[in-house]
Amino acid sequence: MKIEDKLAFFSQKANEEAEQERERILADINKRMSEHIAAVTDDEQKKAGVRLRVETSRIEQAKNKGINMASTESKKAILSARGKLLDELFDGAIDKIRAYTATGEYAGRLVKDIADMSARYGNVKVYIMERDIPPEGALPGNCERVGVKDDFIGGFKLLIPEKNAIEDDTYLERLKNVRENFNELKLTYAAGNGKEAGQ
Repeated sequence: MKIEDKLAFFSQKANEEAEQERERILADINKRMSEHIAAVTDDEQKKAGVRLRVETSRIEQAKNKGINMASTESKKAILSARGKLLDELFDGAIDKIRAYTATGEYAGRLVKDIADMSARYGNVKVYIMERDIPPEGALPGNCERVGVKDDFIGGFKLLIPEKNAIEDDTYLERLKNVRENFNELKLTYAAGNGKEAGQ
C-alpha cells in the first residue's frame, strides 16, 4: 500500500473516530440537558404544587371566615328580631291579661283557684294584690288574706307555714315561665325547603 493510500486510510479512520466521539459527546450533552431540564421542571412543579396548596388553603380559610362572620351576623339579626317580636307579643299579652283582671269572671276564677290550691294544705296565708282582695268570707276558712302593693298582674302567692314554702300562682310568674319555655323552642328545618321537618 502506498503512503498516500495509507495516509488517506488513516485520515478516514481518524475522521470516523472523531465523528463517533462527536456523536458520543453530543449524546452525552443531550442526556445531561434532558436530565437537568427534567430535574428543574420537577422542582418547579413541586414548588408550584406547594404554592398552589398554600394559596388554596388561604382562600379556603378566607371563605370559611367570611361564612362564619355572615352566619354570626345573621344569627345576631335573627335573635334581635326574635327578641323584639317576643317583647311585642308578651307586652300585648300583659295588656289583655290586665283587661281580663278587671272582669267579674277573673274575680270568681281567683277565688276558685285559691280554694283549690289551699285545700291541699292546713292554714295558709294568701298574698293578693290589694285591688284583688275578695270580700270577707269568700275564701275558705284556712286562708288568711294579706294585701300587697306588688304588681304581679293577677293571681296570688300562697305561704304554707307547715312546709315553710311559697307557691307562686301569680300571672307574672306564669308569663315568665311561658316566655322561658318559648325561648327554648327550637324549630328543625328540612334542608333547602325552609319548611319544618316532617311536613
